[in-house]
Amino acid sequence: MKSRVLLVAALLSVLAGSVAADSVKRGGIVRATSNKQGVLAKNFNPFSAAALEATTGCIYESLIFFNNATAKAEPWLAEKWDWAKDLKSIAFTIRSGV
Repeated sequence: MKSRVLLVAALLSVLAGSVAADSVKRGGIVRATSNKQGVLAKNFNPFSAAALEATTGCIYESLIFFNNATAKAEPWLAEKWDWAKDLKSIAFTIRSGV
């Protein structure tokens, strides 16, 4: 008797799982961002403390940028940079034409 109850329970769980799997939507696109999520404030003022990150990126270019894919700092407006011996300052060599 006990084994029949367990067998019926197992069959019901398998059937329920297959029905649930059929109702799941397959395919599509998942988008993820490393930026902080929160209330979207359309603030395109680059001088504001709450300015969108893309606002300053579209107006100003940085000397170097951090590449999240390679986890390295890479040159942008600067061709290269060198730290001073006391590690208190950096000398940037700006690429020509900038």
